[in-house]
Amino acid sequence: RDWLIGQAPGWLDPYIANAPEWALFVAAPATALALVIVTAAGLADNWNKALRFLGLKKDPILGVKAEIEDLRKELQAWRQQALAQGSGAAALATGADDERLARTLAVAKEPALVAARKKIEAGDVEGARAGLATALADKARSDAEEWRTLGYLESLRSVSAAIAAYEKARALDPDDLWTLFFLRRLYSAAGRSTDALAAARAAKAAAKEHRDLSVACNELGDVLRAQSDLPGALANYREGLDIARALAKADPSNAERLRDVSVPRDRVGDVLSAQSDLPGALANYREGLDMRRALAKADPSNAERLRDVSVSLDRVGDVLSAQSDLPGALANYREGLDIARALAKADPSNMHWARDVWVSLWRLAQMEAGVTWAEVYVELKSMQERGVLLPGDVQFLDQAREKAGGGA
Repeated sequence: RDWLIGQAPGWLDPYIANAPEWALFVAAPATALALVIVTAAGLADNWNKALRFLGLKKDPILGVKAEIEDLRKELQAWRQQALAQGSGAAALATGADDERLARTLAVAKEPALVAARKKIEAGDVEGARAGLATALADKARSDAEEWRTLGYLESLRSVSAAIAAYEKARALDPDDLWTLFFLRRLYSAAGRSTDALAAARAAKAAAKEHRDLSVACNELGDVLRAQSDLPGALANYREGLDIARALAKADPSNAERLRDVSVPRDRVGDVLSAQSDLPGALANYREGLDMRRALAKADPSNAERLRDVSVSLDRVGDVLSAQSDLPGALANYREGLDIARALAKADPSNMHWARDVWVSLWRLAQMEAGVTWAEVYVELKSMQERGVLLPGDVQFLDQAREKAGGGA
């Protein structure tokens, strides 16, 4: 059903969403055949997509799952190291970006990418970056995937080098969404707001499938919000939310589709909060929290689902605090802190999860709610000693020491 919605014109969405299952078994093969007939230029790609969807051709990713996981772990470790050093645009990258690159490299056939994969598997991500950069400089012809890969690896070292690589990827493949998304983030990090806005708008224009359009709306909304265009940001977030809702309604058992709804819902809440519409913000945050609780309950071993709950709890707490409902705010903050502590304990090397703990403690110390500034300082100092305190957060260590009386 979700696949059909992604392929069909938008006006057909309500019909597909409410169609009985027997109709889908007829429509899916017919749609796959139509893709082949009417899209001659993309014949091979659409045919392979249809065969995989119908179960007649094996997805190449299925045979390399172990390799993908190994690559993902190496990339994640390298990203954590870059974060600790405060280098490049490591803070812009996510686990999803690691996963996407791991999948690309696991099935890559280009010699330069194969060589990069082998180095990453051996734990030499920097060697993979340097080797790929040299290989591309010496090649008379290269493809967009090679430059995208180099761009991501460069982003963990140098924002300007990453931008240069992604711009070359874009020149070769102008409509690739993930090139545009990451380039948008890099432009924002470099303070190039005009370029960031242009990249976000280009991504929205290039989005062909419904989920891609929803993500593009969120990306454009982020840029507009950063530029203080709150009405424009809100319009894009709501557009993305409407699309995500339709996809989730069409496939209610798909956890990722449900999470896709919670993301723009939080962003809508953020804008409403900035516009002083606290009741509207609270309603959005609470709906997002309910969805995330349900997702975490359905997959209790999924750490990212639990972190999503913690983030939503903090957002709800912030609004309740602004509304002077201190007991309600504290209940949410303390529950969020409990989750953050559990996650940080389960993965002590994760800098983001460690950060969630001290941020929660800081908030409670500000409210004089059972947490002292000495406790905040001790937590931050411990993080620094363990190498998981982000360079940009050292200032808070100093502030916590001063608030604790200077003798902590």
